Amino acid sequence: MLHYMITYSLQRGNNMKKLTFDERLKEFAELPIEKKFSHSNSAYFSNGINAHSWFKVNKNLILSMQTDVAIKIKNEYKEYLITLKEKEIEKKKQIEKKNDKFKEYCNLFYSIKNFRKYEENSDVTLVNDLLAYDWFNYYKIRILTSPLDICKLIVIDYNM
Repeated sequence: MLHYMITYSLQRGNNMKKLTFDERLKEFAELPIEKKFSHSNSAYFSNGINAHSWFKVNKNLILSMQTDVAIKIKNEYKEYLITLKEKEIEKKKQIEKKNDKFKEYCNLFYSIKNFRKYEENSDVTLVNDLLAYDWFNYYKIRILTSPLDICKLIVIDYNM
């Protein structure tokens, strides 16, 4: 146990040192925004305690405080939430874009009336030099399980 404490102390700080709430609040305020509010667990106090976990437990208290340090943290937290929301929106846009591309390719694939498109040695192309069989094989599970109407038509076509 002592070896663990010494190793821990060397890695994350002096875990034997006790910090008051105000000391932790001040240290927390000085941490980079992306580390202290993130779930990545990459921000620690000088005594080795995880800063994000501490904030999570004390968030409501901190956000209700009116000290300069607490107001700084509150403003940074609002900024972090806005950035997080923007990232989520961008991620959703990228997913929608990929889904639109998938749907477009499904329509193209279905419009090919050459049934050799399902055969491994087929030379039927979908777009440019992309072989229809290769595309279908790559997305086969997604097509077979998709609720999209076009995918249901491809499944019927495939099972014929």
